[in-house]
Amino acid sequence: MARHVVMFCNHYQKEVLAVLSAKAYADVHPVFFPGVCGQPPLAWKTLHESLLEKIECDSVDVICGPCISGMDASLPGYHYFNITGLKQCFHMVANPDLIDQYQKIGCYLVTPGWLKRWDYFIRHWGFDQQTARDFFAESTTGIHLLDTGVDTDAIRNLQAFSAFVNRPWHVTTVGLGFLDLLLNNIVLKRQLAVQRREQGRLLEDKQRETSQYAMSLDLLKTLTTAREEGEVVQKIIEIFEMLFAPGILSCRMIEEPGLESKPTLSGNPNRFILPISLSGRILGQLEIGEFQFPEYTTQYLNLASNILSVCGLAIENARHYQTMKNLSNTDGLTQIANRRRFDEHLISEWRRMGREEKPVGIIMLDVDLFKRYNDYYGHQAGDDCLRSVAAVLQKICRRPGDLAARYGGEEFVVVLSGADDDGAMHRAGMIRDAVENLHIPHADSDVSRYVTASLGVAARIPTSRFSANDLVLAADKALYQAKMSGRNRVVAARDVS
Repeated sequence: MARHVVMFCNHYQKEVLAVLSAKAYADVHPVFFPGVCGQPPLAWKTLHESLLEKIECDSVDVICGPCISGMDASLPGYHYFNITGLKQCFHMVANPDLIDQYQKIGCYLVTPGWLKRWDYFIRHWGFDQQTARDFFAESTTGIHLLDTGVDTDAIRNLQAFSAFVNRPWHVTTVGLGFLDLLLNNIVLKRQLAVQRREQGRLLEDKQRETSQYAMSLDLLKTLTTAREEGEVVQKIIEIFEMLFAPGILSCRMIEEPGLESKPTLSGNPNRFILPISLSGRILGQLEIGEFQFPEYTTQYLNLASNILSVCGLAIENARHYQTMKNLSNTDGLTQIANRRRFDEHLISEWRRMGREEKPVGIIMLDVDLFKRYNDYYGHQAGDDCLRSVAAVLQKICRRPGDLAARYGGEEFVVVLSGADDDGAMHRAGMIRDAVENLHIPHADSDVSRYVTASLGVAARIPTSRFSANDLVLAADKALYQAKMSGRNRVVAARDVS
């Protein structure tokens, strides 16, 4: 007889079976109800009749999001019945704070199980390809896979779905650590309830173990607030100090992830080296030992192993967050800063230079007759041309506070912190010369046989009567004058009436 039934959405079937297989929970019998994302919720009474009544069991755990209605925790006929209600089903594999972070920036989150049926859901939502593309373009910044690592087809399915709705895709490796800890906690809670009924004498030990897991879950939530790898490491140390109060505790990251290993002794029988890993790769090592209560060493190590699997996820998330932050501030074609990053940087430097009473310089650059260049040589050559111009700007903008960005189309902008009119004009002249000296042929140009650029320059000390936006407008006006005067030249805003 299956003693303990645990119910999950079938979108997580592979993940649940993988965790249960690894842990070998002999008395746990998983049951999967159909996922109905975006549709009316399943009726609990119907599920109970179609699934549970066919299985002999004495205890039931239900793990679900808002996809089941009419849940009743007082269901008779079971010694133990528990509902773990989640705000979203993604919370089974990743921390809610992490999910909130991605959804706040407009990510449409998916899992490997959902991706297997993405075309089914598109049809049942009443979308064709065009209406699906319109919907996702309006409501999302991209498709984001929470990859648990159990489905080799996940990336292929993600690419197919992304192509269908015409949105960019990203992947975060979440692994099975969070689900493992969730399942472990569920099983422990059930075991504790059984022991309360059948073996009251073991209550004290199991209460301690369960409280440790509950405390560890609360503490692990703090990891998601860390966005830097060093901060994650510090929080890992704080968690282990609070849970175990060990005499020995240190944590170090491994620069080149290696193969996963098991906990080992470090030459001292009271000191252990535990791997911090994710998806079979060691990301770091935790050295711990000399516990205050050595009689619980085995329990401590078991708990530590579960915690470290989530710690590996936190480290990977910090790295991934930094990568996503860089991507969100980078122009995809030229790999220099984008308009968003320029706006943020200019405001920051405008305030800083205002406090220091120093000028801020702006150079606006337009590639001369670029539409003709595109028409004559083709868009691939046009892209290569823009990349070359961006490389020139990046090379010249080396000082602290400088920033080169793509402003839009064939327009670029440079921020020069601390540069007055003369300094900004000098740098603009260097850029103009460097662009022409690239010797990129432009057979359809009236200006030169090579690609050239027109530049407008403005510089001011920030004041309350002259804003950063005013500075950009002044540089843009100077750029317009440079183009009207024959192109391939630099014009300063001070010389424009």
